[in-house]
Amino acid sequence: LCFGQDKQKIDVATEIAALLAYAAIKSNDKVGLIIFSDQIEKFIPPKKGRGHVWQIVAALLSHEPKGVKTDIDQGIKFFLQIANRRSVCFLISDFFDVKFKAALKVANLRHEFVAIRILDRLEQSLPKTAIMDFKDLETGDVARVDMGSKTQGALDKQSRELQKYFGMHNIDLLDLLVDENYVDSLLKFFIQREKKR
Repeated sequence: LCFGQDKQKIDVATEIAALLAYAAIKSNDKVGLIIFSDQIEKFIPPKKGRGHVWQIVAALLSHEPKGVKTDIDQGIKFFLQIANRRSVCFLISDFFDVKFKAALKVANLRHEFVAIRILDRLEQSLPKTAIMDFKDLETGDVARVDMGSKTQGALDKQSRELQKYFGMHNIDLLDLLVDENYVDSLLKFFIQREKKR
């Protein structure tokens, strides 16, 4: 999630998680938090109340990740261990880690998942004639990439496969761009979601 032109995806993910936690005050729901990288970084058990929500918001804003890799599979499995009752779980990521599908399929049978994918416009329309250097923040490796149609095609294929997977398993997917008004997008998404019920 440490990618973005004007705003990093990790910052938008943090803001969205804080907004969703704050919404729990209005609906009087319990809300908890799991922050993970390649390890479980922070866990706050679900509770109700304004003070509890502010504890979650403070944890989100002050958190400094220890791990540099992403393991969604591990995060989902930890959630399954601690979630005793059926819950609604918002999974916020850019979903470039693809090794989570089996765990999410099982978890979604017991709980209700909403996937929020954070994207940057640069990922949507890569320059076709540029050669760019990328640093993998998880491994430290630097690679020079020819940003031709094959690169964009591979990203588009991955995105289509992810959308198909979520659709097959009845998992709502909301794509949010880092430079858009995500508050409006979230509101529209949840209004449409309520209409489908």
